Order: sequence, then structure tokens, then C-alpha cells
Amino acid sequence: MSWIEGIATLAGIACVGLLVRENIWNFPFATVQVVLSAYVFYTQRLYSDAILQVFFLLLNVYGWIHWTRRGALPQLPVTRMTARALAVWLVVSVILTGVWGTFAKYQLNAAAPYIDGFILVASLVAQWLTARKHLESWWFWILIDLVAIPLYASRHLYFFAGLYIVFLILCIVGAREWRQSMKATAAAAAA
Repeated sequence: MSWIEGIATLAGIACVGLLVRENIWNFPFATVQVVLSAYVFYTQRLYSDAILQVFFLLLNVYGWIHWTRRGALPQLPVTRMTARALAVWLVVSVILTGVWGTFAKYQLNAAAPYIDGFILVASLVAQWLTARKHLESWWFWILIDLVAIPLYASRHLYFFAGLYIVFLILCIVGAREWRQSMKATAAAAAA
């Protein structure tokens, strides 16, 4: 554990707490978290997680722009994906996890290539779905948290393991809150 991991943890909690509330200020906190996390993961040879932070940075910039371009709407509405789209993202996640995990195992000498690879791939999908404000993004985040907690604990990244426990709780709350927001938007549109 280091002070860098601690600051990244606090920024992550603030980020997801704001995201649950659909607050656009989640993006600056996300930026702090991903920059610091990239360094920590790299030093722990969790290369997929380190690379993931770069993609998170780019997707957070995209999300910030997308959330601010809402036209006449007071805020970008939460939407649902089609069952087909969800199935495609799940299949893509499984295939790319295998491909990346194999690469990380043989080319990077990664500490946990397939688990770390899953976190990378599923997180990219989840972040894209979050940027598009799809309710199903929370389902991906919940699964990622359940995988990440034991991985980070096994690497003695106790702040990050604790952070992902907090993330798990916030993701469950976020899924509920976004579902309510979606229902409220639909009710207002029907009125």
C-alpha cells in the first residue's frame, strides 16, 4: 500500500459516488484515479490493468463530451440495450479476454494474465456503456468488481481491494438509481 494507492482510492470513491448520481463531475475524479492507478498497476506487473487506465482516460474524455452534448434535455437519459446488443458485448468480452490473456501470459509475463485480461476487456466494455449511459453498464461493473477484489487482495493491493468492495456496493446502488431515473424519464415523456 502506498499514498498513491490511497489517493487513487479516494478519487475512485468520489468518482463512482458522483456517477451514481449522474453527476458530470465524476469525470475529473476519474481522471485523477486512472492516472495514479496506472502507475500502481504497472509497478505490480498488472499490465492489463495499467493499460486499461490509459483507455479509461480516453473513454472518460469521450464520456464527459457525450454527457455535455444533450441538446434540449436537462441531462442525458439512461437507456437500455437490446438483448442482442448485450449478447454481442458479452461474446466480444469472452473472446477478447482469451486473446489478450494469452498475449499477456506469453509476451508480458503478467502476474495474472487471464483474470487481469478479463478486467481489462470487461472494463472497456463497461466504460463504453457508461459513457453511452446504458443501464447494463452497471451489470458489467458488478461482475468486474467481483473478479477484481480477490485479485487485488492477492497482490497485496489492499486499498484497491477495499476500493472495489466500495465500488461493488456503489454499483448495486447505481444500477437501482439509474433504473429509477430511466423510469422517471419514461413517465415524464408519457405525461
